[in-house]
Amino acid sequence: MVQALVISIVFTAACVAIHYNACSFANWRLRKRHRGAAGKMTVIFVTLFVAHYLEITLYALGLYIIYVQLGLGEMAGQTLNDFADHLYFSAVVYTSLGFGDIVPLGPMRIVVAFEALTGLMMITWSASFAFLNMPRAWQHDGHEDTQQDRRDR
Repeated sequence: MVQALVISIVFTAACVAIHYNACSFANWRLRKRHRGAAGKMTVIFVTLFVAHYLEITLYALGLYIIYVQLGLGEMAGQTLNDFADHLYFSAVVYTSLGFGDIVPLGPMRIVVAFEALTGLMMITWSASFAFLNMPRAWQHDGHEDTQQDRRDR
């Protein structure tokens, strides 16, 4: 049980580091003035998508090691035969879609619970980051809403 908790904390910290660096990279790329609003939003969403994919893959690798190598839990339902199955399960948990065909048992439940909470936090962080950068992207694209525009409406 303690091993699963330690693994969960390490994976969560790694996901925060990945996400922080992805947001920093996107901010750095957004400072380039030659991109329009669509280019800037593409940078944001592609960067964040890659970050989420890396985080899901990290948890999948961790679940694979915990389940296959360390034997720290079991899975009920459909069996996890290869890494692709672990990647699928990790994506389902990370995005909080919920369990269905695969259900964790034993200490793996702790890791899975941490992954669900981490996924929720990283997804909301991404949404906040994108939302906060949208006005800046459009403002520098010549689409700023001036006082005259507001009076004309």
